[in-house]
Amino acid sequence: MTPKVYLPVVMSPGRLFDASLGAQIEGDVAAQVKWMADNRAGQWPLHWSKVELTHGEYTWPKLYDSNAAALAGYEQIITVKGTPTWARLWDDAGSPPAAHYYPDCKRFIQAVQARYNPKAIEFMNEANCEKGQGSPDFYGAWKWPTESWYQAGRRYGEAVAAIYPGLGSKLLAGALMANDGMVDFLRGAVDAGMDCDAVSYHCYIRAPEQYTRILELAGQISALTDKRLVVTETSLLGSEDTEELRTWQAEYLRLLISCAGHDGIELINWYDLAIGFDNGALVRHGQPTPVYEVWAA
Repeated sequence: MTPKVYLPVVMSPGRLFDASLGAQIEGDVAAQVKWMADNRAGQWPLHWSKVELTHGEYTWPKLYDSNAAALAGYEQIITVKGTPTWARLWDDAGSPPAAHYYPDCKRFIQAVQARYNPKAIEFMNEANCEKGQGSPDFYGAWKWPTESWYQAGRRYGEAVAAIYPGLGSKLLAGALMANDGMVDFLRGAVDAGMDCDAVSYHCYIRAPEQYTRILELAGQISALTDKRLVVTETSLLGSEDTEELRTWQAEYLRLLISCAGHDGIELINWYDLAIGFDNGALVRHGQPTPVYEVWAA
């Protein structure tokens, strides 16, 4: 039997976003924007490494201009990730920039703000990943294999502290991958003076008994920082696209709707709108799913 969870909705003053639900959109946003709903946020990725291939020269891919234009009228979050080769601390696409390139990183983020005017910018997707693990096109890689998660977190916190002052957009630190190193990484970042408008994190589950994990992670993060929280990726995944999975996903999203504004969680983005992985997308095979119907209502 699916557990029932009842939560109060406690909205914090001075919200960063009008929307409480949104979706990440991978690939061509214009081809998928028909599935967006009113009062929903849209998030899309932008690779620093694809814009500033040569130090000091910006070449903006047409896809990025198209993505921003397609989401005009929606609250947009842009995830800036992918350090250019010339700025990397080590040889990995997910590498942090070397410290002496933090000013260049800040200038680039300001250029993103000036060109696209997003509501918020998320800095470096899943930075709490170790070099050589995962896909560098998606993950960060801010931890050197022989150092601690705390040391890696300090590096990230120092970068955010250098980049944050004076930005026009709201800055989301994160997004934190929900792995064994998350807490120590965040502790290191906070101790290094990380300042931001909110901390973002990810939460994936695979069964109803994990429905409340999103709140457990919120509690772990809030024990270390008083920043507001944004869940920039969540979904209930399954290896097969079954009716049971689709029912669970819709139930899970109903719980998430009650979580928005609870325990500091301001916005929750489903991953993703129409591509996704492990049968987690809101729209599959060109057709809306039960969870999409809940999301768009």
